[in-house]
Amino acid sequence: MASPKREETKAFWPPESSDTAHQRTLDPSGDLILVANCPDTRHFKVSSKVLCLVSGVFENLILRNESQQQATALKIDIAFMTDTIDIVLRIIHLQMRSIPQGLPLMHLLDIARLVDRYEMHNSLGAFLELWIDISFYMSYAMADEKSALDWLYIMFVFDQHYHFTWIASELTRMSTGINLEDTSENFQSVLDKIKCTRDLYLQQWLNSIHNDYKTYVRSTKCQNRACMTQEFVVGCFTRLLEKYQIQPPSPVAVQGYHIEGCVHIFH
Repeated sequence: MASPKREETKAFWPPESSDTAHQRTLDPSGDLILVANCPDTRHFKVSSKVLCLVSGVFENLILRNESQQQATALKIDIAFMTDTIDIVLRIIHLQMRSIPQGLPLMHLLDIARLVDRYEMHNSLGAFLELWIDISFYMSYAMADEKSALDWLYIMFVFDQHYHFTWIASELTRMSTGINLEDTSENFQSVLDKIKCTRDLYLQQWLNSIHNDYKTYVRSTKCQNRACMTQEFVVGCFTRLLEKYQIQPPSPVAVQGYHIEGCVHIFH
C-alpha cells in the first residue's frame, strides 16, 4: 500500500525569553560560555558539569583547558546551525518546554552531526524517537538520492537499525536497479562471490560499516577534521558497492564534497 504524500516537517520555535539575540542562558549559575559562530555569533551560558556528564569530548576539552587555566569559554568551531545547538543544550539542561516536537530534515542532520562530533548519543532521550516518528516517512525520505544519503547517516548515528537497513537497501535499488527482494538469479553472481544468502549479504555491509567506523573513531577520538562521520559512512557504503561491482553510475556527492576526496581514509 502506497504511503500518503507527506509535507516536510517545519520546526516551530517558541518565543524568545529575556535572553538577547546573541546570548542564551541555559543555566543561570553556569560557569562556562559556549561560543557558536554559525550562522551568527551566539553565546550560551551553560554548566560545564552538565556538558562533562553528557559528552566525553566536551569533558576532555574542558579538562584540557583547566590544566592550563580555569576554562570560562569554549568555542564550537564547526558549522552547525545555532538553532541546532540551542535545541541540544536545552535538552541536556532539562528545559523541556522549549523543545519543538517536529524538526525538518536539515535540523535533524545537523543534530546528528553535533551529537556524533561530541559523542552525545544518549543525550536526546525520547525526543529522538519523536522527531524520527514525525519527520521520517519512507516514501518522502527516498524522494532523491541526496535525501536518502542524509537519512542513512542520521539513522546510523542514532542506531536506528531497521530504518538504516531499509534505506541502504533502497539506495542499492535506486543506484543499480537491483532489488534485494527479487529472485536470487538476478543477484547470483554477487552472492556467489561472497558465499552467503541475500539477507546476510546486506548484513555484511552493515557490519563492515560499523566495524570500520569503530576502528576509525578509536584512532581519532573525533579530533581529526579530515573527515566527518557522514563522509565516512557514505564513503564506506559507496566503497562496498564498488567492491562487489555494483558501483553507482555517477560519483556520490554530499554537502559539496565528493567521496573520492577522502578515499585515503578507506585504504
